[in-house]
Amino acid sequence: FGAGEVLSLSSSFPKGGRHQLRNFHRHSMLSDLFVVTVSLPAEICQGQKGRGAVLKFRFSPYTHIEFLRVAILKQFRERCDIPVQQLSKLHLCHYLEEEEGWEWLEEDQMLHLYQLPSECKLELKALEPVYRDIRVVIPQLECSLSVEYDQFSTVGDVLRQVLNTSDPPLDPSLGYSLYHVRLRTNLDVCDSMVHYQFLPNDVLECRLSIKKQQSMILSVKIPSIQSSRKVKVSLDETVGELMSTLLRRVPDPDDHRWAHMALHLTPHTPASSLSASFSSAPHQPLLPSSSYSSSSAYSSMSGPPFSPLATAPPPLTAGPRGVWMEDYKFLAAYKLKPSDTLEFKPKYRPMTFEVRVFPHDHSGGYESPYANSELLVAQDALISEVVDLLCNSCSLEYDPRFYGLFLHDDTQLPGDVAMWDYLDSHMTTGYQDSLVVHMIYKPLQVSFQNEPDSAVVLLTDFSQPCQVLRDQLCRKYGVRRYDNYTLQYAGGGIKLNLQLSLHNQGVLEQENVALVPTDGEESPHLLPSSPSLCSSTSIESVHSNDSRVSMMLGEENVNIWDEGPDNPPKNIRFLHSRVVGATFNKLVEKITSSTEHDMEFVKTFLLTYQSFATPERLLHKLIERYNVVRPEGVSLREFTQMRQTIQVRVINAMKHWVELSVDFKDDVLLQNNVLNFIDTVVILDHPRFCKPLRNNILAIKGVIQKKNLKTFRDPPPPVKFPATPTHLLGVFDFDPEEIARQLTIIDFALFAKIKPCELLNQAWQKKKYKHRAQNILRLADRLNNLTLWVATTILSQRDVQERAKRITDFVLISEHLHHMHNFCTLLSVLNGLENPAITRLHKSFSKLDKHISKKLEDLQKLARPGDHFKILREDVKRASNPCIPYLGLYMSDLTFLDNGNPNFHEDGLINFSKCRLIYQQIRDLILRQDKPYNFEEVPALHESLMKFNFLDADVLYDVSLQREPRERKQ
Repeated sequence: FGAGEVLSLSSSFPKGGRHQLRNFHRHSMLSDLFVVTVSLPAEICQGQKGRGAVLKFRFSPYTHIEFLRVAILKQFRERCDIPVQQLSKLHLCHYLEEEEGWEWLEEDQMLHLYQLPSECKLELKALEPVYRDIRVVIPQLECSLSVEYDQFSTVGDVLRQVLNTSDPPLDPSLGYSLYHVRLRTNLDVCDSMVHYQFLPNDVLECRLSIKKQQSMILSVKIPSIQSSRKVKVSLDETVGELMSTLLRRVPDPDDHRWAHMALHLTPHTPASSLSASFSSAPHQPLLPSSSYSSSSAYSSMSGPPFSPLATAPPPLTAGPRGVWMEDYKFLAAYKLKPSDTLEFKPKYRPMTFEVRVFPHDHSGGYESPYANSELLVAQDALISEVVDLLCNSCSLEYDPRFYGLFLHDDTQLPGDVAMWDYLDSHMTTGYQDSLVVHMIYKPLQVSFQNEPDSAVVLLTDFSQPCQVLRDQLCRKYGVRRYDNYTLQYAGGGIKLNLQLSLHNQGVLEQENVALVPTDGEESPHLLPSSPSLCSSTSIESVHSNDSRVSMMLGEENVNIWDEGPDNPPKNIRFLHSRVVGATFNKLVEKITSSTEHDMEFVKTFLLTYQSFATPERLLHKLIERYNVVRPEGVSLREFTQMRQTIQVRVINAMKHWVELSVDFKDDVLLQNNVLNFIDTVVILDHPRFCKPLRNNILAIKGVIQKKNLKTFRDPPPPVKFPATPTHLLGVFDFDPEEIARQLTIIDFALFAKIKPCELLNQAWQKKKYKHRAQNILRLADRLNNLTLWVATTILSQRDVQERAKRITDFVLISEHLHHMHNFCTLLSVLNGLENPAITRLHKSFSKLDKHISKKLEDLQKLARPGDHFKILREDVKRASNPCIPYLGLYMSDLTFLDNGNPNFHEDGLINFSKCRLIYQQIRDLILRQDKPYNFEEVPALHESLMKFNFLDADVLYDVSLQREPRERKQ
């Protein structure tokens, strides 16, 4: 018995002692052997008197049928000299008298399971063949074959079939063999095919034998980790096996960045010679490597679904840029040399495509029923090929030639250019956004009612619902109530169905479509109510405790175009030609004026508007303002110029709003509302202005990353390392100036993240607004911890001389911080030196040098609050950038302005004078963020100063008393 047979028996045996079970096994093996008489059919081997050969065998009842059959066939072959080909098709069966038929014995069962008598008769009969298919790849011919075999076929039979059916036929004398890709082993030609138990996706390779001694050492560059690897390879290996070897030698091989890598060969020899070496083999369509992914070096990795139709395998020719090595080919096929350049880099790029296509049965509206599509795009895939793939994968209705691939500014990508080449050459920072596929725009003649000068040629999508075109023309001609207008086909005077497309209603290119009133409606006056586009935007009440806010609530229901002209003092108030008070509608009108543009006014409004409005209300009013209404008596030409100016000002205001505030950071609904406005409205009216605004929103959502392009003309000052470095460097082993530099780098990074809106409404000290001032609170917490760390570091020294040395270090650090204009960190260090637990250490301060004491005294004058920090204010005012001002000055000033000035005037107008005062304070602070410090980061020191270990204030004083106890009075 084998171990498996004993275990299978014991698992079904009744409960009993081990001794009984052992005796049962011994009894079964020695006494209960079956006597099996096996006969061979007469047609296989003629015996005496025309009967087939008969042999007797003794077997254990627990013998597997498969082993039983092999042993029996072996005896018949030896005694009767019968060819293997004839015996391999025979199988064991026994006759059932009750059923008058034969029962086949399954090879994976045991003999005793068939309940045969101890002396039984079996017969060998031929089974009906069961055919199966397996894919065999021939790398030399760049083709693959589907080969059929049955349970009697040997590996040699399949190999001969492959060699004979290939085109052209292969010469067997060259020594071909079959290679199992998944098991990574050569198949023995004498073995049966069923012996290898192939899986449905298994693939075989018909390989040409290569001498094992043909090997070389290759140097492979890996740009993603800025490194290279030297690998010894045998030329009978495939490219996929080499990639598997490389993946075992890279850091974090399961990382998603390795999912789309491939080997790229740039030959050292001229391109023509390499091209000629591959031209002898015909280029035939090859099964994509994804269909036998078990051979791929990255088969276990996850990634977006990839369709093999994205790009066909390129011909094996090397141009000036080299050739991508296919993972199924042998290294010998590339005739590699040690001087050749191999790179392990991405061959595919995952990309997202927005499908803005409307089917013929679309029910109307702006939303396309197609979901976004994610594809892997090969480096050499043409844009036209990607469009074809998208059309096939999304089952688009029209010919792929009618569709195009566009950027989000509606720039169409040329179809005859490789996708990667175009994006990399036209995008300075790399394209990270999605691409859009939609119908290529066609020209259409459009006009407004009976105005002769309104006819223009408009490029539009003929597959989109006419409702989209109607709304676009309403904005173009300054119409207010969209529902009161429809489209009329000039060819027959027919009113078009707004739910259907132009294409479905038989409108052709260059034909005329007019915007006309609906039936039964006169041409309405051109000063209407709110456009339907804004109706979906929610309006929230203004959050303020001012009693006069109720006077402003009625304005929410007043469309910005119904506000009328400036009417002091009802809706606006001036002082010396400057706006000091206005309604919210008037303020939005001023920042998007077509006649004047004051950037300081725009920034003042956008930085302070949350004192009297919500982000939702501002977005609602900006969209209202974008839908410009044509005043009565204004010519279409004058209106067009006014409309374009106002709409561009609205887009720019949105762009500055996103850049200056943190309103969009956690408000997903606000982000999506702006993106929807861009994708459905701005893209049709002003496509070239979409990209900056859209990129700002996507950067907040984390979809794209904006690169910091700030550079320095001069190199940073050299790092001041310790004169005698040791293995364990402490903070104070470094020069005090270097410590001050690293503190400045860390604190400026936090300071530069502060947004203007964090300084409004005293958000840093009001519980309901603290979520707006996260960066201010982070910097304040760090500076408070720095103050306690200074005191803790001094008191950690038991010896008075060591404490004096630490005080000296902090005085020198403070001096360097002052020279660097880092007032924020400087005040924190000085506050640590003036901690009550430190100022009482008279013995320690008495050990200081006189010039150190003098420096400390001069620096402490900055921290004295006399005359509202007059000395500190003058010092900060004189300081040039880079600079980190003391935040306490600005917080106290902003608190004074906020408490001392109301948000609204007595008549309910917004107090814009207060907004100007607050903006001036915020602007001075924000201007300090423009220029960073040009210091080099020292990792060891930088990491030590990122987090501080400190004691609480109460504990510090107790430690101070231990270091220098109080002196008893005489």
